[in-house]
Amino acid sequence: MAASKKKTAVKPRKKTSATKAAVSPVVDKANQALDSLQKSLAAERQKLEAARKKVAAARATAVKSVKAADKRAHKAASNAAKRASAKVASVRAKATAAKDRLKRATAEARHKALEQAAKEKLMIHKASLAARAEADKARALGSYAAKWMKTRARADGKKLQALEKKMAAALKKAAAKLPGAAPAKARPTPKAAAPAKKVAAKKVARKTTAPRKKVAPKKAVRKTAAPRKKVASKKAVRKAAPK
Repeated sequence: MAASKKKTAVKPRKKTSATKAAVSPVVDKANQALDSLQKSLAAERQKLEAARKKVAAARATAVKSVKAADKRAHKAASNAAKRASAKVASVRAKATAAKDRLKRATAEARHKALEQAAKEKLMIHKASLAARAEADKARALGSYAAKWMKTRARADGKKLQALEKKMAAALKKAAAKLPGAAPAKARPTPKAAAPAKKVAAKKVARKTTAPRKKVAPKKAVRKTAAPRKKVASKKAVRKAAPK
């Protein structure tokens, strides 16, 4: 009896790392259902073993005996063994279905865990990129601000120089108006100096164009062309000769 129990004893199912890792209510429920069915299957197998032993004993008795009761006992034991076998088959089918459900639930839980891990990784990477973008933006704005400040400083320096000149001129005028101050020499304004320059330029132009009047030799040549009159006097002399 002890040997037969050792042979029919069902070994406990080893839980894989996947079932341990999957912390999902659906997986836990499927795991518990499978454990319960496997225990029921082990119990039904023991019942089937006992029913088969009864069948064997009843058969041995019925073969030796001629009594109808022994034959009925053999038949009843056979029917009980058939029912126990059918029960074992039914529980085995349920256990197989429960095992499939557990595999499916474990795979779904693992897929959800991978999705969650991917989302978390994506969020971490997104935060890292945002931080890096902020750092790059600060660096770019810093360099742009330095260039802008240099340009603005040059422009402000020019404005300050212009304002300083204006203020110096105003102070100089105010100082000239003080009693006892030496009169300031009046400087010709650019507008007044411009006509003088134009007049000087005209005079220079006239001086440079004056040599054109030395065309007098032509007139002299024309004046010396008087010998034609002398020809007329020769004609008069010729007329007066016959007398």
